[in-house]
Amino acid sequence: NGSHAFKHLLREYVDIILTDIRMPVMDGIELAQQARKIYPDIQFIFLTSYDDVSFMRSAINLNVVAYLSKPFRIPALKDAMTKAIYRCNLLANVKSRKKD
Repeated sequence: NGSHAFKHLLREYVDIILTDIRMPVMDGIELAQQARKIYPDIQFIFLTSYDDVSFMRSAINLNVVAYLSKPFRIPALKDAMTKAIYRCNLLANVKSRKKD
């Protein structure tokens, strides 16, 4: 449930979110849009069984790390996580340089 995920995010920040696209109450795209309003640097990886072009376009517009179609291979998930961690580290370095 995307709404539950968003409520959790309001209580506790996370750097990376792995989420499905289609969920009850709030889908993954809306979750990413709402989360980015509060935490613009949060990284998203979508895991989905839907190869819907409109979802893919929305994901691209949100600059998500990856859009992995189920069933996906573990190396693809590892690559996506590595990329997400890299982005988090890069953003942290940029922020620390701005403070200096």
